[in-house]
Amino acid sequence: MERFYYRVLPRQGLIVGAVAYVGDRAVGFIAATHDSAGFMRSALRRSWMSFGWILGTSVVLAPKSIRSVWEAGRAIRARGSADSGQPEGEILSFGVLPGYQDLRDEASGLRISAHLLDYAVTRLEASGVGVIRAMVKADNTPAKLFYGALGWTLRRAKAQEWRSPTVEFVWRHGSEAGADRAVRSSR
Repeated sequence: MERFYYRVLPRQGLIVGAVAYVGDRAVGFIAATHDSAGFMRSALRRSWMSFGWILGTSVVLAPKSIRSVWEAGRAIRARGSADSGQPEGEILSFGVLPGYQDLRDEASGLRISAHLLDYAVTRLEASGVGVIRAMVKADNTPAKLFYGALGWTLRRAKAQEWRSPTVEFVWRHGSEAGADRAVRSSR
């Protein structure tokens, strides 16, 4: 599944991503899409045979993975377009190793986590996205504080489509949580 997600989807222009390095060590990553509701449907239409093979192989090699696939499919079906009718972007995967979460990038002076998020917001905004969502596990206090500190707003205190308790934060174009403002506030 990782192969499909991190190789096929970027090649098709359905997700963007970045990896942060300190020296030769990868210490953080981010993956985002410009179409939260439709990116996976587009990928499946374009590469259904490849996805079917990967899914079948994954289930045979790791039968418990079917649960995660089922949950992701349920979440994708539950999503719709934004109220404005424009697609919403989404931060799909985002992580920074604990020892590097507060470390500042030498070139930019920015926190690595803020730098990665700024990269994704800037790329999505350039593709015309005006709203970006980020799903966060309800018990992940550091992530909730991170998004809140950067001006993202809590849109839903409980996202029904996820099995584990999850909350949804949003960024809106032109808000105080804009990419440049978010990064400046983390310096």
